[in-house]
Amino acid sequence: MTCNSRYVLFLNPDTEILEGTFADLVRMMDDRPTVGLIGVRQVVTDGRLDATIRWFPNALRARGAALLAERLPRRPHWLGERELDPASYEQEFACDWTSGSFMLVRREAIESAGYLDERYFLYCDETDLCRRIKTAGWEVRHLPQMTILHHDGKAGIKPSLVSIGANSRKLYARKFFSPVHRGAYLSAVMLKLLLRSIYAGRDETGRLKRAANRGAILTLIGRAPVPYAAITSKVSVQTAAPELRRSLAQSAPTVDGSQSA
Repeated sequence: MTCNSRYVLFLNPDTEILEGTFADLVRMMDDRPTVGLIGVRQVVTDGRLDATIRWFPNALRARGAALLAERLPRRPHWLGERELDPASYEQEFACDWTSGSFMLVRREAIESAGYLDERYFLYCDETDLCRRIKTAGWEVRHLPQMTILHHDGKAGIKPSLVSIGANSRKLYARKFFSPVHRGAYLSAVMLKLLLRSIYAGRDETGRLKRAANRGAILTLIGRAPVPYAAITSKVSVQTAAPELRRSLAQSAPTVDGSQSA
């Protein structure tokens, strides 16, 4: 990367600025010399708040997310990665990491922490970057002065994204966790995928979600390749061939970990 500006903006192409200006954000960063990276308030297409204030992954938080404990009112931070209290998004908030769909980063923070790790195809790359930025001594914060609309999920349910996400979490765990912690963390990730492969509703969307999670389980345990090529396809699960969905369902592990016939 070649850059001589004071700040670097990471911004998804499927976003729109609804409120606020970059001039205000730059001024606020100038006034906070210890802050290396900021995120802003994000909403999705139906107007719901996107939970972009996050805490670093670990085994306990992953298990809390798998068991939906992070949705408990007033739950402690160690029961989930996401900050789900809407009031937190209306104020300046110190956090561990924020969504890569919008990150304004001080150039000195990137230079001291290192660039994005190219081993991540999608997901966890911003988590990794924020972790290294904080390790280098910088702060990460959420600032509410800007609101963006993120058209997340407009392509429908894509099994390739679920599988790539699971693989990225495995890469992150290998990089930052001890062998014991890594095993506990990946077990919690597996538990979440397994539960969502069983309980995801009885309508068509639920069936498709179950198939996507089963495919991710196969990727996580090394029984299926990481579907990098599929991400460039415009075919979502909704329009995927029926035989593909049947193949995912037939090859999915059962509750005891064995392969279904």
